[in-house]
Amino acid sequence: MHPLLEKLNTLPHRGNGSQYQLRAVAILREELESAGATVSVQDFESPKTYATIVWWGFFVFSLLLLLAPVFRYIDLVFLLIWTVWMYNHANGKATSFLKLPPLVKSQNVVGRIGASGAAVKIVLMAHHDSAPTSVLNARINQFLVPVSLLLAGIAVATAVNEVLFPNQDYLFWIKHTLILCFLLLAVVSTYGYFRHGFANNQATGVAAALESFRLLKAKNLANVAIEIVLTGAAAVGGVGAHYYCEANRDQMLKQPTLLVNFDDLAAEDLKIIAQTGTVEKQHYDNLVVNAAKELVADNLRFKNVRVANWYSPWFDSVWFQQLGIPSMTLVAGQGEPKLNELAQKTSVKQAAELATETLLLSVANIKI
Repeated sequence: MHPLLEKLNTLPHRGNGSQYQLRAVAILREELESAGATVSVQDFESPKTYATIVWWGFFVFSLLLLLAPVFRYIDLVFLLIWTVWMYNHANGKATSFLKLPPLVKSQNVVGRIGASGAAVKIVLMAHHDSAPTSVLNARINQFLVPVSLLLAGIAVATAVNEVLFPNQDYLFWIKHTLILCFLLLAVVSTYGYFRHGFANNQATGVAAALESFRLLKAKNLANVAIEIVLTGAAAVGGVGAHYYCEANRDQMLKQPTLLVNFDDLAAEDLKIIAQTGTVEKQHYDNLVVNAAKELVADNLRFKNVRVANWYSPWFDSVWFQQLGIPSMTLVAGQGEPKLNELAQKTSVKQAAELATETLLLSVANIKI
């Protein structure tokens, strides 16, 4: 096992806002400093888990649906706004859902080498928080999200009809059936977390990001700044990555920036993610992804690596992809964290090597 993983896995978990996450941040800070990076910590607020977002979403939606006959057109306005927020959140877009209480303090750990005025910036990203045990981290999510959005659409149509044509018995039964469906979806979506808490996953992405950082640092790249960003609250909805992205938005849009995100690598079937999402699709077709595809096609060391689509938009890279920053996510396995189960075989070394060579090729292809 990678030495950093041995340190992190002495903790029961690294759940967002927990005392164990604070200990993990201290370990990561020390690790980056020993790797020769200038280290800073970004504090931000986040919902503790995805579970509060799920319950807020369905509870407020159901309440607005119930109150439609009372507040009528005002209620419809708020119902439509909430529906748009639900749709955007489900498709990996920033919404006020990421600010819903109760909030906890979370942290990104950022290590840097190279001048701030360098011609090119490389960002190596991975999340250090433990993912909650949840079906939303499983492939069934590709069905739950469209079903939830379809039911929301039917509910909005029901509310509109109830305002325009009041006192219809069939609308009463449709409305309450929909509310029961929303309750069931909320229970199914969050049962794993309330039953088991956080999965003790290994932070394999963090180990790969650190290895790639060391490999790139050894290259002594001229006029290239390298940042390693270890994010918190990724399992809530990429909150830490979103905070970093917003804080550095103007700089990244002016300075050529390349990003590789290392997600769960607790398996040997390494994948380059080319498309994410369920309803709206995010297509990763850019300089970095194309360079990785070229390397995989021509190098026997990467013969097992494949290009794949993913069932959820919620990788940390989603915010950068939406900004047009050339970004790539590497992941292995099925993305389903298991409770207290640590993988014996990982793709940490291979992911670090592929990312490093991809970034070197990408930098060479940039016209400065």
